[in-house]
Amino acid sequence: MRLKPRRIRTRRSVIPWRRLLGLLLLVGLIGAGVWVYENRTQFQSVVLRVAERLQRDLEAQAATLAAPPPTPTRDPTRFLVEGDNFWALGSAGEAVQSYLQVLPSLPNDVKVHYRVTLGLLSLGNAREALPYAEKTVTANPYASEAWTIRAWALTDNRQTGQAIASAMRARELNPNNLQADVQLARAYFAQGQTNRARSLIDSVLGKDPNLAEAYWVRGQIREEGLFEFTGALEDYRLAYDIAREERPVLAGLIAIDIAQMEIRNQDYAAAIRTLDSVLRVNPENTLALYWIGLTYFSYQGDPNQAASYLQRCVDVNPNSYDCFYLLGRAQFALNDYTQAANSFQRAIDLGTPFARHYWWAANAQFALGDCARAGGFLREGVLRLEGAPQDLYDAYEYLVNICQLNIVVRRAPVVTNENAAGN
Repeated sequence: MRLKPRRIRTRRSVIPWRRLLGLLLLVGLIGAGVWVYENRTQFQSVVLRVAERLQRDLEAQAATLAAPPPTPTRDPTRFLVEGDNFWALGSAGEAVQSYLQVLPSLPNDVKVHYRVTLGLLSLGNAREALPYAEKTVTANPYASEAWTIRAWALTDNRQTGQAIASAMRARELNPNNLQADVQLARAYFAQGQTNRARSLIDSVLGKDPNLAEAYWVRGQIREEGLFEFTGALEDYRLAYDIAREERPVLAGLIAIDIAQMEIRNQDYAAAIRTLDSVLRVNPENTLALYWIGLTYFSYQGDPNQAASYLQRCVDVNPNSYDCFYLLGRAQFALNDYTQAANSFQRAIDLGTPFARHYWWAANAQFALGDCARAGGFLREGVLRLEGAPQDLYDAYEYLVNICQLNIVVRRAPVVTNENAAGN
């Protein structure tokens, strides 16, 4: 048997390349670690920022997981369609509520802002309407109709000087805007320029004999400025018939003026029917609630029914000092002096300018046995007596004397034929 020669393997004396690579990496890591340690202050802020960013990301992810599902964005189309439908029916309150749902999403929509403003005006909420009138102008400062509705709102808020300027601006932007002329005439009339207002409104009707607003304003001028009551009622009815077909929202406002004429004619049943027809379409109409309350209280002798309508009025419009005052009168007639005092106080807090309102606030305190508080209202009220009827001066003197208050009631001088020549 032949044996193969055995090979003898010689052991290498060199270090394997893998071990060498590992040693080199270890030396590099040690060196990097020493370098980082020696420069640790430089890296500390970087590490902290990274850690803080990581913490914020984790917190944001946790908040996202815990948050409720997002509310889907409202589609304005549905509310616009609802508002338009209510508007066409003359239901101003419902239309305004629908439009308000999407108004923030339509900052430049003049039409929607205009309708919200007019809707509030038709409901008797003049103070609430004014900010929306301003937003209508903001939506498009070059829209003539925006300045027109602003003039309307300003007149209803007794800011006639600004109303005239606003109507003039509307005319500048569109000389053919007859609605601007109508509002200019309203503002002139509110300033006491009756003849100028009448001349302008007649000019408008000469250009457009089917403009409901023009007949309505002419009716107001004839009733309150010229005392042409028969002609005023004719204008109101013409305006109502046109508006019912073309602008139903305006028809309710005109119907209230018709009801006032029916009250003037002592046809109280007809006035109640007219006002009730307005409330069937717009249950939140402040003007209708006020006038039906006044009719029941002053002409039907029914303070209970009056208080019911007037309570609705202040619930719908808590900014109406007229409704609070008349509610106080009804409550006083029902011997509810505490509630009456609260209602009169609310009317005063809302800024009523009328001396009679202050007298009734004082009278309610006197009924409660508090002459000291009555004196406070009387002192404020005498400052507002200028131009008041003589019976109100008598009423002030009566409470001042019976409560033994040190308040001087200065009567306005009575003009006689003897001294009239010097004035």
